[in-house]
Amino acid sequence: MNLTRGGAICLLALLALTGCALDSEEEVRTQLKPWLFLSETVEFVSQDTCTVARFSLSSGEVKSTAPRAVSGIRDSLAPMQARNAVLFDLPGLSPNDVSEQLNSISLFRGLGMISSFIGPSRRCMSEDFALDAFAVLMAVDSVMIYDIDSNAMVLIDPAGTQAFYMRGNIQ
Repeated sequence: MNLTRGGAICLLALLALTGCALDSEEEVRTQLKPWLFLSETVEFVSQDTCTVARFSLSSGEVKSTAPRAVSGIRDSLAPMQARNAVLFDLPGLSPNDVSEQLNSISLFRGLGMISSFIGPSRRCMSEDFALDAFAVLMAVDSVMIYDIDSNAMVLIDPAGTQAFYMRGNIQ
């Protein structure tokens, strides 16, 4: 195949555009499968800087292979420092409360966590997704997993029927 310089540039541009998704649905399901009882994918959007997904759950229980559950906000600092995912299932605290308390202890960690929701991932959210995820973020009985290594937040609704995955890449 004999390409002109302009043709080669067009071909490279086309190849670059085809790889614009941050994640594939299969990659996200693979990440979450050890932690949650995933059922159907309700919504999945991935662009160059963000991925959001909503999954129905066959059980609201978190698997025993999930990240280490912490018993308090301060307990989350060491695993996050080691770049390990953390499970926040703290009675009486919403994921938003967790983020606010973490902000007061470690601004860097707290802002990093909430940026998974309000940062680049917002670009991938439909209005319905954003409203539903916000309700779960504010609900006291919600469970949250934060994976600092991939900058991903997973919110499980209080009924245990849905999981919201949000990830932004600000690099």
